[in-house]
Amino acid sequence: MAHSKEVLREVFDKSDTNGNGAIEVKELVSLMRAAGQTITRPEAEALIREFDKNSNGTLEFQEFVTMMNAFVEKGGHRPQSEKQRIFDLLDQNQDGVISKSELKFVMNEILKEGMSDTELDEMMREADTDHDGVINFDEFNAMAAKMKIFNSC
Repeated sequence: MAHSKEVLREVFDKSDTNGNGAIEVKELVSLMRAAGQTITRPEAEALIREFDKNSNGTLEFQEFVTMMNAFVEKGGHRPQSEKQRIFDLLDQNQDGVISKSELKFVMNEILKEGMSDTELDEMMREADTDHDGVINFDEFNAMAAKMKIFNSC
């Protein structure tokens, strides 16, 4: 699997549909919708304002990384509800767990990782510590922390 910052770069570049090197409001809305999350334009604007350190109305790559860190970094300044929000993005059918098919969709369709079933099985085995065949919220937090998925380098 690609290094975590490389994965974030891929997501960022694919989301930057006009190629201007920044995520604009409409691009953030599209990214969130592709991840299965309904977000309104005002919510996207507020999110950009929160992480837009240079106040230009867009998210450059490092601002995007900072936003992703804030969402899932264990022990970060974001409340548990923000971590839950990211989990809910991945839990497309909203049944409270991430299945292999949901993980496959995220890795292959959103992140464009092109993971094989064997790689997905391995990821599921590592994350699914209670061996029930799905990833619950606690397992998601542990996996994200272990893999340092959203940590900037």
